[in-house]
Amino acid sequence: MINSTLENSIKLPLKSSTLEQSPTTAVPPTKPDTQNQSINGTNSINSSNNSIISSEQQQQQVQQVQQNKIQYLNSDPNKLGQISTIVNYLNNNNNAQNQNKKGEQYWCWLLKEYFRLGHTNSILRIINYLDQISPYIYRLNDFCIDSSSSSQQQQQQQQQQQQQQQQQQQPIVNTSKYIYYFKSKSIIDEKRSTFPFLFIPNLLRQRSDLFLLFNNKKFTFRNILYSLSNGNIELLLLPDIKIDKNLPIVPFLLIIVYIKLCVSKGEMTRTIIDSLLDCQQKVHLLPIHDESLICNINQLLSSMMQVTIRFIDWDFETKQLLPSEVYLNELFEVIYLTGRDFLDLSKSQNHQQPQQIPTTDNNNIKTIIASNLVPIIIIPNEDYHFKMIDIYLNTSKKIVFLNIRQLASKRNSINNSLWTQENLDILLKTANYHLEAYQQTLNSDTQSNQESLMVLDCCMRLAFIWATLVSGILTSQQKQQEKEPDHVMWWDLYPDNLQLCLRQWIEIIQRIFNNISGQNSDKLHLICLVWLASTISLFENDLDQPKTTETSYSLFIKTIKSRQDMINDTFVKSSLVITSFGFALIGVTTIDQTTELIQLLSTIWDNNNNQVTNNNNINNNNQLTNNKILPPTLENTSLIFKTIQNVFSTKFKLEHYNNEQDMVMALVAWTKSITEECYNLFYSSTQNSRFICLFIGSSIIHAIKRTKSIESLIPQAEKSLIIGKVQEIFYTMINQSNFLLKPYRIGLATSYCLSSIDFLSDKNASQQILLISLEVLLDDILGINGLLTEWLNKPSEINNIIIKKMESHKSTPLYLAIPSYIQSITSLILHLRDNDCNKLVLLKICDFTYNLNESWCQFIKEPSSNTFPKSSIRKSLDPTFQALFQSLSVLFFDISPVLTPMDSVVGIEMFCQIAFLTDDDIPIVNKAIKALVKNVSISECAIIRLIDKLPLAMMNPKDDTMACAKVIVYLNALDSVIISVPHNLILDHIVPNLFEYMEYPNTKLNTLVHSILGKIFTIPDFSLTVKMVPKYLKCSLQTFPTYTSVSSLYSVLVSIIESNQPTNPIILYAIKTLSIDAIKAMKQQPSSAINLNLTSKGIIKILYSLFLFIDVQIIHLVLKEISNVIKKAPNQKIRLDLCSELLTEITGNLDNNSKKNISLSFYLNLIKEIENQNQ
Repeated sequence: MINSTLENSIKLPLKSSTLEQSPTTAVPPTKPDTQNQSINGTNSINSSNNSIISSEQQQQQVQQVQQNKIQYLNSDPNKLGQISTIVNYLNNNNNAQNQNKKGEQYWCWLLKEYFRLGHTNSILRIINYLDQISPYIYRLNDFCIDSSSSSQQQQQQQQQQQQQQQQQQQPIVNTSKYIYYFKSKSIIDEKRSTFPFLFIPNLLRQRSDLFLLFNNKKFTFRNILYSLSNGNIELLLLPDIKIDKNLPIVPFLLIIVYIKLCVSKGEMTRTIIDSLLDCQQKVHLLPIHDESLICNINQLLSSMMQVTIRFIDWDFETKQLLPSEVYLNELFEVIYLTGRDFLDLSKSQNHQQPQQIPTTDNNNIKTIIASNLVPIIIIPNEDYHFKMIDIYLNTSKKIVFLNIRQLASKRNSINNSLWTQENLDILLKTANYHLEAYQQTLNSDTQSNQESLMVLDCCMRLAFIWATLVSGILTSQQKQQEKEPDHVMWWDLYPDNLQLCLRQWIEIIQRIFNNISGQNSDKLHLICLVWLASTISLFENDLDQPKTTETSYSLFIKTIKSRQDMINDTFVKSSLVITSFGFALIGVTTIDQTTELIQLLSTIWDNNNNQVTNNNNINNNNQLTNNKILPPTLENTSLIFKTIQNVFSTKFKLEHYNNEQDMVMALVAWTKSITEECYNLFYSSTQNSRFICLFIGSSIIHAIKRTKSIESLIPQAEKSLIIGKVQEIFYTMINQSNFLLKPYRIGLATSYCLSSIDFLSDKNASQQILLISLEVLLDDILGINGLLTEWLNKPSEINNIIIKKMESHKSTPLYLAIPSYIQSITSLILHLRDNDCNKLVLLKICDFTYNLNESWCQFIKEPSSNTFPKSSIRKSLDPTFQALFQSLSVLFFDISPVLTPMDSVVGIEMFCQIAFLTDDDIPIVNKAIKALVKNVSISECAIIRLIDKLPLAMMNPKDDTMACAKVIVYLNALDSVIISVPHNLILDHIVPNLFEYMEYPNTKLNTLVHSILGKIFTIPDFSLTVKMVPKYLKCSLQTFPTYTSVSSLYSVLVSIIESNQPTNPIILYAIKTLSIDAIKAMKQQPSSAINLNLTSKGIIKILYSLFLFIDVQIIHLVLKEISNVIKKAPNQKIRLDLCSELLTEITGNLDNNSKKNISLSFYLNLIKEIENQNQ
């Protein structure tokens, strides 16, 4: 096995857990050891468990260690910085007496640090010292586990000690003395049987004697990785050592690498993974062992890369956990749950070469692609987390924290079958344990308190998910139950157990309310509040309960009344309070409880302690300061609106009642009760309460008018009574609107628009709410609370905060309410049908768009900010601008039937003046433009007014995109009304500008111009067509085909031909002009050209297509022009191609036989002429 020299110098007998060791038999480390220190010297310090080392020998060993330390530090001064943390940590612990006072946690931490820093030769020393404190229990003989009597164990242990003394000359103990798998007795806890782990003893502690086989000078992490990746570990061993097959050397090394993997980061992690993958390919080269109870190397490697190796950290008899092994398992668990991304990294291309490797050919290292070799990671299920929490609750805060956090993050996807009584008991135990821990460290350990709060937070979130599953209060939970109809849950089978479990949770919540306060406790309290609200329906009738017994409802009411400070300016917190009210309203079963909840919800903002700080929505600060209480935000009131909607849709379902009649009776009674309560509170409470009552009433009306399942159930008489009550509330608030602060005016308009309530009988009140709603829509929604123009006027002040406000505006309740605002405003305008009111509406809209246009133009003219380019700012404003175009377009489209022609012109003019309109926005506004033009076309005065607004070409530069967009909007309107325009205006005002616009480098503008001119040419009895056609052809052919398309030119020519007599000279003039331009275009091509250019090809295509519209009387003249064009083609190939296309046109598209015969005769003669021309 080992040479005689080694046998005589090293003695390491087997250690027994029953032997007590004196603290004086070992010297604990005071500073980190070095990679070059002598491992033999440190081993001899602890070589025997039942013998005392002489003081002289101990002194020599300490001196040797110190000399090695000095030598190491002198050889590499840079190492000093690397170990300074540990040195400073140990500065005040330089004697053995102080070291012995340190617990296992400290030495485990020090062991981890040595692994992290790469001090391989210090590991054994720490392991030996851990054994001094707590001997490793799995150094026992296998047969000891089978013994049941303590006396037999003692005898066997004595025999074992005698054998150890006899075998002191053998440095490596036979592997039969060690336990790896426990086939002789099952010691695996049932809770762990489903874990995806490979449970093994800690080989570093169990087989620490294997350290003696390694060459101290070359035993480094880098060399270990290199040796394993190359399948050759001889470099690491002492000279002339032969490895017996019963020695697990390779597993021993792999465990060292595994711990190093779990404490490493970055490049070191990738290097280790690369080495392990290489090792997989070289397993057949590594030394083998014949120990059948040790897992094979491939399995060990796979488990390492999956981070599924765990040390056996419990006593096989008492099942108590071993602190040192728990600490190491914590390291593995951290990587397993939070740091597994490194397993997906591809193999590093640059291998770091090991140190101190002589005569090694580094160029032979092969690169293996790791992406297909890394084992698939086994993701733990939720049951795993519950069991881990239960096992380590009292032992490992870290493992509990990691698993409870993972469990909370998966709470919405936990399978129903996992909500067992056992798992709920685990959550209860966890909450109780951390409540006690919080109390014990309340004034001492802030970090520990925060961790306890986080665990309690996770526990309550999980408890809430379970509570919603039991109560069915969430739609998502109901759908999950529907997927498992055959699975009967324990709370359905054992209702008494459910009541007991609920009361245990209430006790936990009471303790949280009473004992936990201060920083970060508010959110925990709110989660508890939501839990209480969600479980109200699960308790038996509260009236039957003793007064001393708290139920969810009683504790909820008590907490709301005593903790109204939970409503504050943080929407996240106040939203949880509102949500809890929604759950409570769903859960209560009596009218009195419902009334009490509505009263609390309406008045909860009256007594909060929020003072006026800064609110952009408030104009009259003096009035609000006197009030001293901030109104509920629109986010809060909108959530109240949605909450009432949710109560209607969740509470009143047929499956909750015996029959439909019972459900209808409950629905009517419930709706009437909350309406009556809101009505009474509105006239007897503060402004904030009235504000909330508006939204509650609005939500009620919306539910009974817009929700089909509710609308059809409530009788008409009851419905009218409910609507009348809410109408009276709105009527009162509208009449007082002039005295309301801006936040309340916004709330009034929003609640009215969301309600879809019937029109008020008072016309003045309807006009007033119309103007208020329009003001809110323009200034606060489309104008972003009046800040949009302010930002555009001061672009240099735009910063990240403002950009964020621009982008987040699209998610605000006001923005999301735009459809309701548009619907209410249009319905009010159509209902009132008042021209004076319409003019006020137009005035407000035009004033808003005019100011916005001015600000935008000024914004464009100013130099761009260095921080944010204008294009970026425009992109941030895109959602707001798109909402503006869509809102105004739908508004004018809907109200166009009640607008006068002159008012319609004002609307068209408003759209044409929008400077920030883009080509993508034009189709949106065209819908409104076409609706408004219909009104304009019936009034000559309106038409003349519209023509006067024509943008002049001389005032709009060709390269101005904003100007071109305005012109396009106007021409869309003109295109629909042009046939009704007086002829003199067309000739004197419109046509000259249209010809100018034809030369603009804008395809959309050019197409619109051709469309308008085509309609002009269709006007009957238009005597001046002869004057217009030459000018048109000249302008259009100049921009053909760059901006004037083939289809545009073709459509106008068809209009000219169809609108004039067949013999009108203007038709032949047009054909002649086309043929001349085609010949000019062909002359620009070389005679060797293969194909025609785009201009000549497009014109010839138009000439051919016009055959369908040319009268038979002049067909021969048109064919003559076509023949001239064909004959002037650059070469014979192109001529023949043109003839072939002409034949296709004649035979395929001509239906008139006379025209076809004439054309075919002409074609035959033309072919002969071309063939003769070629000869």
